[in-house]
Amino acid sequence: MQPTWLPDTKASALLDELEAFFSQGSSTDRLRQFIGENEGTFALIASESAVNTDTEVSLRLYHLFQKYGSLIEALIGEFMATMEKPDESMLQSLTSAIQEEWKSPNAAYRCVCTSYVVASMDYKEFLEFVDDMYSMTHYRMLMDEDDDSGKDDSEGIADGASNSGWRIP
Repeated sequence: MQPTWLPDTKASALLDELEAFFSQGSSTDRLRQFIGENEGTFALIASESAVNTDTEVSLRLYHLFQKYGSLIEALIGEFMATMEKPDESMLQSLTSAIQEEWKSPNAAYRCVCTSYVVASMDYKEFLEFVDDMYSMTHYRMLMDEDDDSGKDDSEGIADGASNSGWRIP
């Protein structure tokens, strides 16, 4: 009989394997495709200061949350199928590892896959995740809109740095 839990090191290793699985091209392609197909709805979240729960838009957002949950569930199912002997205790250990990682005070070291999974389980986290995704994919475009001069400041910064008189010994 297998134990119903894995030691922390094994759970951590399992989480590392999940992170590697989510980082594979086929997984990232599916996530990227989901984001691309739903960009219009993502924009609704990014443009709202607060999400109203009694509108047609809120129904679209919740439906998108359900679709996203199905995508993540499918990816986790595929991940579990790659395991040598997948069982319920592995899934429980993985769930615990994800929860521990998410609650960790070292948020900067959080595995990316945990944010994907947590966003699939909690609607508020999903809305924050979508807002983050939209902001990241549109950051450059927003920066270009804010720059009225049309000049690329990065060249000026680089030129200024090279002509600043600082020398490396």
